[in-house]
Amino acid sequence: NLEVLPTAYMLVNEGEVTSVQYVSQTVPLPNSKPDLAKATALAGLYMGMKYFYLDAGSGAKSPVAPEVIQGVKSVSKNPVIVGGGLDSLEKIKLAYASGADLVVVGNAIEKDSSFLAEVLNNKVLLNLSLHVN
Repeated sequence: NLEVLPTAYMLVNEGEVTSVQYVSQTVPLPNSKPDLAKATALAGLYMGMKYFYLDAGSGAKSPVAPEVIQGVKSVSKNPVIVGGGLDSLEKIKLAYASGADLVVVGNAIEKDSSFLAEVLNNKVLLNLSLHVN
């Protein structure tokens, strides 16, 4: 009884080898080419993708560029999820301001467990509404 969520997974960074790139043996879309990410998202939309997950990779030094997020959001109003390299409130706020509907924060919390509390305590600053089910 699981709902299938057709999700386009898009690895995006500037050539930094991350664990997901190593394991999946994929070449990331360059952060410096937002039009390429936009075209890739459009192709995914035409193939029936309902969600877009833009990932810089676990522990990435740089997150997905705002221009890439904006480009993907410009071709679809479907939810955009952004992860990888989001290790500060400023980076999270920029991801949301660029069009992210949801962010994934993992390694930053593993390195500093107080970071989750910092994010939750600043939900107004981040313009977030958090829902717990």
